[in-house]
Amino acid sequence: MVNNFGFTGTKGVKIEDPLFIYVEWDDNYKPSNTPQLRDLIENLDLEHFSNSEYTISNSLPFLTFKQAEILFRGLRDKFEYFWFKGIALATQVNDNGKLTGKASIENSPQVVPFEIYAKYDNLVIPIIEATFRDERFQNYSYDELARYFCDVNYNLMDCYGKSLGLSRSEFPYFPLAGTIEGELPRKSAVKEQVTPKRTAQINPKAKSNGKVRVEDLEHNNKDVIFKVTAIIALLLSVFLVVFTVMLTNKTISQEKKLEYLYSKTTEIQDLQTHEHSADTFGKFFLAYYFAGNRDELDQFLSDGDAKYTQPETGTVSSLTLNDFTKDDDEYTLSYVVTYRDENDTLNTKTFTFNCIPKEKSQWHWLVTSEPIIEDYIDSDENN
Repeated sequence: MVNNFGFTGTKGVKIEDPLFIYVEWDDNYKPSNTPQLRDLIENLDLEHFSNSEYTISNSLPFLTFKQAEILFRGLRDKFEYFWFKGIALATQVNDNGKLTGKASIENSPQVVPFEIYAKYDNLVIPIIEATFRDERFQNYSYDELARYFCDVNYNLMDCYGKSLGLSRSEFPYFPLAGTIEGELPRKSAVKEQVTPKRTAQINPKAKSNGKVRVEDLEHNNKDVIFKVTAIIALLLSVFLVVFTVMLTNKTISQEKKLEYLYSKTTEIQDLQTHEHSADTFGKFFLAYYFAGNRDELDQFLSDGDAKYTQPETGTVSSLTLNDFTKDDDEYTLSYVVTYRDENDTLNTKTFTFNCIPKEKSQWHWLVTSEPIIEDYIDSDENN
């Protein structure tokens, strides 16, 4: 299990498909304690499964791909941002290829946490991308994972397409190698060895039959040749000195530029490496912040200024990462949050706070400063 997500062993399931989805709600946002979720699921069942016993509410926590997409897209349209504790690819196929009625997620691809944004399109790509970021599958090559998702019996692509009634041309595009953000390094394909071509060597032998005697040259010619040679040598010396100075200065300048570019590249790579985990942490922190429970908030806060943070009570309708920067060892997260406060007033504000990685903490990050809350001004509209 990842971060206490999922279950061990098997569970009984009514679904008749070989592959399907296991979903696990966040403890603070699930149908049992969130009326909006409960109403949404009831409406989706009435609209899409009114004549079927296989409704979303009856199937949970297991869903066919069709049920899952209807639910996820419904959550997208209603909330614009929503998250689950996680989802996993579940199977009920035994080693003989028979359906058992017992669901298992052992050693299956998982997305923890699973986030739904306003631009959510399908569940297939997040599962594939999460697998390429999962250490459990790091020893598999790109081609092996592509075959697992697209070619083997009861693979994800075919089962997904069958559940939704899609033609092959409508299947999601499998990500190209090297294009997945946060992908772990994995074994590469064997490259064809190329034998370098040999370059033909030319070794001419010059022949000279004529003889030239030094005594035949006139004295004046020797003086002219000596002077010309001396002038040429002097000019070459001056040129070499100037060229060496220019080359040295250019080299120093290039080294400074390379050092600057290297530092910037390192900084960007560091931000890219930490952005996903920091963003996930920040969104959970704000979710608990608006739950209004001060004791629940302590798990996110360090012992510094952050401990003075006082939560609010509100309902978040939109939560978007606006900026992510780093200063020394501290990271700064800035979010644009649209929410309804206790007076049912709709607000849009920016919440900015600092945080640091902390592997031994529950969320692997800690907030180190009180959030700075400001009215959000859209720069495009302002201009």
